[in-house]
Amino acid sequence: NVFLRTWQFHKKLNCKYAIQSFLYRSVYNEFISTYRRDKAAMVLELKYYETMNEVVEEMDDRKFSNILEIVTREIEKLPPKCRQVFTMSKQEGLTNKEISEYLDISIKTVEAQITKGFNILRKSLGDKYETVFLLIFGKRAIG
Repeated sequence: NVFLRTWQFHKKLNCKYAIQSFLYRSVYNEFISTYRRDKAAMVLELKYYETMNEVVEEMDDRKFSNILEIVTREIEKLPPKCRQVFTMSKQEGLTNKEISEYLDISIKTVEAQITKGFNILRKSLGDKYETVFLLIFGKRAIG
């Protein structure tokens, strides 16, 4: 990154000054900004994995199968269009763009249907299933 940025602005560099100190400072600044950016992401990822570990440790296979069955039943109760979009997104893993092209609807409609699906599921299942959403649907369930 430092090399590319230096090359982009090489005409603006003053040749009276030593390039060595400029490069040292540039590399240092690049390291600091990357560290700060990655540190924030690491905190979120750590929280995500801690939550997943708690859920996995608390549940045995029978209990998890039971909860998964309950969530699946509630997904089946969603309105037809909402269920179709939600299933394509969360269970089949299609992107919003792929869904919009396949169903010939706008991306905003796809996003709205997914949000509507999560809202209905949260209301019908309650807050205690929030971590199950994370476990089943991954990080995409948060947003």
